[in-house]
Amino acid sequence: MGYESSLSFDSVVVVESLNRQKSEPTGTNLFENTIAPALDKHGMFGGLYQVTSRSQFFGCLRQTVQMTKDGHAPILHIEAHGDAVGLELASGEHIKWSELAPVLTEINVGCQMNLLVVAAACEGWYLGSATDA
Repeated sequence: MGYESSLSFDSVVVVESLNRQKSEPTGTNLFENTIAPALDKHGMFGGLYQVTSRSQFFGCLRQTVQMTKDGHAPILHIEAHGDAVGLELASGEHIKWSELAPVLTEINVGCQMNLLVVAAACEGWYLGSATDA
């Protein structure tokens, strides 16, 4: 099976996991004020998922895997606190960067190596080292 060599996105998925007492809802603000109007303008679709727990977070990623099986190529935008080890969710639970690699790989393969992930988190650049082959 060959992969296309151009980038093409038809959707944006924003997953926000921030404690509302400690942090501004930056993912919500981004989605409602910037992304949603642009999606409508360009005939694309997207979703904002406000999650607190690991199970909810990974549930959103599993839904994104299904989107790719339905032929979609999403941009995945994650809003959470982070550190060198991984993400801290609103519940206080942690997800190691390396725990994200398998599901992100599945999403990437599903959209023919066309996945763009934005980790709007402190130390989010560590995600790149977790996905290195």
